Amino acid sequence: MDGLASVGLNGKRGFINKNAKLVIPLKYDFAKDLSEGLIAVERKGKHGFLNERGKKAIPLQYDDASSFREGLAAVARNGKCGYIDKEGREVIPLTYDDAKSFSQGLAAAKLDDKYGFIDKDGRWVISPQYYYAGDFSRGRAEVVLNSGDSITIDKTGKSTSERSGGKKTARSHSPQKSETVRKKKVSRASLLNEYDYVDNFVDNLAVVARDGKYGFVDRQGQNVIPLKYYFAASFTEGLASVALRRTSDPSLSGGSLSHLIWGYIDKSGNEVISMQYEYAGAFKDGLAMVQRDDKYGFIDITNKAVIPLKYDYSLDFCENLAAVKVDDKWGFIDSNGTEVIPLKYDNARSFHEGRALVGSNSTWRFIDPNDQEVLALKYDFVDIFCEGLAAVRFEEKFGFINSRGEEVIAPVFDKVYDGFEEGVATVVLDGRYCTIDKEGKEVRSSE
Repeated sequence: MDGLASVGLNGKRGFINKNAKLVIPLKYDFAKDLSEGLIAVERKGKHGFLNERGKKAIPLQYDDASSFREGLAAVARNGKCGYIDKEGREVIPLTYDDAKSFSQGLAAAKLDDKYGFIDKDGRWVISPQYYYAGDFSRGRAEVVLNSGDSITIDKTGKSTSERSGGKKTARSHSPQKSETVRKKKVSRASLLNEYDYVDNFVDNLAVVARDGKYGFVDRQGQNVIPLKYYFAASFTEGLASVALRRTSDPSLSGGSLSHLIWGYIDKSGNEVISMQYEYAGAFKDGLAMVQRDDKYGFIDITNKAVIPLKYDYSLDFCENLAAVKVDDKWGFIDSNGTEVIPLKYDNARSFHEGRALVGSNSTWRFIDPNDQEVLALKYDFVDIFCEGLAAVRFEEKFGFINSRGEEVIAPVFDKVYDGFEEGVATVVLDGRYCTIDKEGKEVRSSE
């Protein structure tokens, strides 16, 4: 969540920062946590994405959307699912009946009522043959066969489930459990009649909230984990981060992240990592970002600090590297905590498509994972990307570049407000406010 937390009031969602300041208005019907720099939101039945400032990065045009993972997000429109990148391009066509988030390079997808796994080119790596399929973690994924039995498979589709004798076997579901799997599922819309907030289902569980307390329901609408938390995130890799209010000071009010203490629960609601962190992020490829004593690091599912909590700030891993900051200098580490790019930059953004944007001494450039310059930029300021374009400043004038660093709108404006939203941006030109499109053409103005 990178310092933002979703809050709700009267059925609407927004976001607060660590000081409990409302930074994204309470106007959305649904909002997921910030993931890889973008927030999946829903309003009036349409889904899209905001950046961390609350500005629309990808228009609200889909019937459903998951959070970004490994650079892609699953989206749905007209009953079909596919994947988009962070510029909103449909890089894997919407041809599937269901599509889950990518994990370890593969995503479960459904076609003709069967699940299989695809790669990031949309190719079937494991053909559709399962009744249900979960995410890969540590090279393994749980799948459910048509018989109702569940097994664990590797990335080739080979069963890895074993009994004590070493023979491979399926784990059989009890008849009651098998029947439960096939019970009629409740819709998210129907659950909203009972709860103030309902998240998307992830591994058959959804975060719900009522009267400011969070818990989980299953696909039949049963409350399987009580609504007792002040915040809760969706399950990833079998664990969910949850937060309770600190009890040491009863005068503290709910809502501010500084007043909360975080830990992790399993799908039975058992607290498997005790409440001890100031922030706890989602697990991804076996690691989760956590904060304690104002320092950031990464733990594994046993709560071992694989990467020590020594950073002043950190971004999540993206393309196997995470941007970290110490003493106002940024660099990149790998999943072993090895500093692969020295902490020498004044600013850094996560890697995407093999390159990251970094800034130092008022100059910006794209680098590759070996810290080699890919493209030098002439600008002394580069803002965050909104709908595929970022505002830049050159010789006190503002323009826009795309994610490849190409200048698509020349720097001729005196000021830019917030970036593009729904295809337009507000700028100041020769002392007057005007609205431009993505070609830099003026669509309306006011003196």
